Amino acid sequence: MWRFFTSGGAEKHTAATVTNPAAYSQAVSTVIANNTTTRIAVPTLNWQTVAGMVDTTNGRIIIPSAGKYAVTLYGLWATNATGERVMTMIQRDSTLVTIKQSPSINANAVTGDTTGMSETFIIDALAGDQIEFVAVQNSGGNLTLNFAGLQVVKCDGAVVSYVGVPGSLVGQELGYAEFTGTVSSTTATEAAPLDVVAAPSITFDGSTPVLVEFFCPTMVTGGTASCGISLWEDSTDKGRLYDDSGQSITAGYARFTRRYTPSAGAHVLKVRLWTTASNNLQLQAGAGGVATRLPGFIRVTRAA
Repeated sequence: MWRFFTSGGAEKHTAATVTNPAAYSQAVSTVIANNTTTRIAVPTLNWQTVAGMVDTTNGRIIIPSAGKYAVTLYGLWATNATGERVMTMIQRDSTLVTIKQSPSINANAVTGDTTGMSETFIIDALAGDQIEFVAVQNSGGNLTLNFAGLQVVKCDGAVVSYVGVPGSLVGQELGYAEFTGTVSSTTATEAAPLDVVAAPSITFDGSTPVLVEFFCPTMVTGGTASCGISLWEDSTDKGRLYDDSGQSITAGYARFTRRYTPSAGAHVLKVRLWTTASNNLQLQAGAGGVATRLPGFIRVTRAA
């Protein structure tokens, strides 16, 4: 049973079948001193698919097998109009000595209401790595983190098959995939396009809209013939995300979004490119790092 909180603190429930290692644990009401970085133990086991993933003694989640994981932090802060709130995901090695990475999210305080935060990070992890939740605030005094949740789901290979509504939180990431090379063609047609990147298979309920986002750091076209980028659902062309109509772009980034409601059932959403005549459309991405392009990606999130 998946359990998520809304901005008002109430929980929602969505049945799901999880085929990969996954766990969710939480904590309630932690007082955090002003400007004091505090590890938030999340010892309350909500669910896990592999025994021992949730360390209920120390309030961490332990990675059971190597792979790519989606780590999501949830937090709901007490009402206070001053300062900033920061939540950090700490990935340690199995000895707890080495911190492998520590990405953060931050938000300004919401005046007159609680401040809700959530973010998902995609990480590469080894068996035995340990995931922690850390928070800090600068309201000027003690402040209560009313709720903290830590969710870890292995997202390579088979992921999550949802029954009913896919995800319970607007903005919840349902699928994500990257590409790190150059994809180009002078021959792929609109009827038989070339795959750029595909999200994992997701089971939809037929009534919940999603937001499909595509990003590529560099897009190059040339010539006078049309070329474009389209969104596909399985073997069905859902329409053009981009059509240059014979224009020439020497170098620019590409970012397109599409909000729609997929039909009920399991579907693979993917981005594909096509061209006419000899117009060479190129989508260029990389692995990231110093002076290197970042990966391109497709991301599917719940829109309502």
